[in-house]
Amino acid sequence: MTEKNPNHRPPKARQIDQEALNRDFFTVYEVADLLGFHWQTVLRMIRSGELPAKKYGRQWRIKKADLEAFTTP
Repeated sequence: MTEKNPNHRPPKARQIDQEALNRDFFTVYEVADLLGFHWQTVLRMIRSGELPAKKYGRQWRIKKADLEAFTTP
């Protein structure tokens, strides 16, 4: 029988802001929070072409339609 790490904590439940879902564009940080990924993972997916996004100045924006297409099987 394996013992659990005493320092292990279960992940916190995420509260998804319903008002945030009504927008057309999301930031990298918002997408990371919605999907449960680290923000650097989202950037990696954008740079590899796995997740379509546009760059405005120095910030990436992900369309709601592209995010829905990415998350649906």
